[in-house]
Amino acid sequence: MKDLMEILRDDEINMIGICGMGGIGKTTMVKDVVNRAPNEHLFDAIVMAVVSQHPNLMNVQGQIADILDLKLEEETLPGRVAHLHQRLTTVKRILIVLDDVWERIDLQEIGIPFWSENRGCKVVLMSRSLDVGDSVEAPDLQPTAEQVVNECQEDHDIQIEDLVRFGMGLRLFEDIDRLGEARDQVHALVNILKNFSLLLDSDKDECVKMQDVVRGFAISIASKGDNVFLIRHGDSLTEWPEKHTCEPYTSISIISGKITELPEGLRYPQLTLLLLSCMNDSIKTPDNFFEGMRKLQVLNLELISIPLLPSSLQLVSNLHTICLQFCKLDNITLIGELLNLEILSFRGSSFEVLPEEIGKLANLRLLDLTGCHRLERITPCVISGLVKLEELYMIGSFSNWETDKGETTEERRNASLRELQSLSDLRILEIYIPDAKLLPRSPLFTNLTQFKIRIGDNAWWSMFPFRKHLLLKLDNNIALDGGVSKLLKCTELLSLKGKGS
Repeated sequence: MKDLMEILRDDEINMIGICGMGGIGKTTMVKDVVNRAPNEHLFDAIVMAVVSQHPNLMNVQGQIADILDLKLEEETLPGRVAHLHQRLTTVKRILIVLDDVWERIDLQEIGIPFWSENRGCKVVLMSRSLDVGDSVEAPDLQPTAEQVVNECQEDHDIQIEDLVRFGMGLRLFEDIDRLGEARDQVHALVNILKNFSLLLDSDKDECVKMQDVVRGFAISIASKGDNVFLIRHGDSLTEWPEKHTCEPYTSISIISGKITELPEGLRYPQLTLLLLSCMNDSIKTPDNFFEGMRKLQVLNLELISIPLLPSSLQLVSNLHTICLQFCKLDNITLIGELLNLEILSFRGSSFEVLPEEIGKLANLRLLDLTGCHRLERITPCVISGLVKLEELYMIGSFSNWETDKGETTEERRNASLRELQSLSDLRILEIYIPDAKLLPRSPLFTNLTQFKIRIGDNAWWSMFPFRKHLLLKLDNNIALDGGVSKLLKCTELLSLKGKGS
């Protein structure tokens, strides 16, 4: 409110945009400011009019005219425009507030003068969409978006990439085959929601926030029909929130640092999404935990210690997305039995071996090993077995690549870079190659549309928002094998380290 009063006092600003979702107090705030403005003698006249979703310009003109005690007797719109315009230009200092603006509006068609015609005329537009302020027909426009929505309580950061991976697992994207296409659609939808202030920018890259009031409203809408949600967040939660073991939930999200044990005998026959973050290294997970969740499609476990995955997980044959993030793991061989799996993320998790069973996931499209610092071994032929893989993320992870000189896989302990040749659908690759000598002579990177590739001892990873990064150490002569020469031609950011020739 103080910011708005300061803006109204500024003689160099004549157009003010206040954007935010409906019901958060935009109109109340402006009315309060309007009531205070006469005490500061800022304006000779103040008028307010409601535009509405389907605007009637003659009605808007009438609202303004009534407050000014002006009779508009003209029968045509142009006649009324001229009459109202003449009156508004004669008022030395006037504030015009247009509330509930839904779409592009031409102020001239109402009769509101340009700033050059009356420098004492200020206009406040209130809308649910930022696009309205950008599309107002007024050459002197200097919009100021008042962040009213920031006064509401905000929830946790939401990673946009999670929306992509969960949405793919839940089959929410119609007629989309590629992960990249799904990601583009999610970003477009996020931008639309941000324009209507239903989502807010976050301080973290690739994240957004949602106000609690919006979250509650969204859940209430989504709960109509067959959807049933169980959402419990907070350290006050010390045990599983439901005493009944059989419930019709379709989605469950639980975050707590004080749950020490997961229950046995749960039966959620309609459950498709389970998000669980327990922030507990010693939580006990019963072997039959997943037995009653046969329709589960998306599983996200965070900050949990699971040395041995429950055997009941292999019964969930419909799983499309598994995210085991920042977890302490040991034996993950059981995941190889989930043959319908398409997205598998171990981001930030602790384990040492990616076993041969993972190579059976012939439908896998995304594998994320980012930040898996303890990963020392990828069994030979695992990567080459992932024939449908579109995206592979390995920054801060495995680097023990072995050369492939024709020896049998039994003679090698680790994966070789040549296995990437089997991935004809690979489009995104983030990888560290400690030595250029590990690259095969045949090209590896022919179809990449996005990459972060570091070759040699270059300790710097770029954080710039480019899609194509290539980081090279040039201490030794690099034979431009493995498709490196092609990457040099298309990279957007190139970092070279080493001695000059």
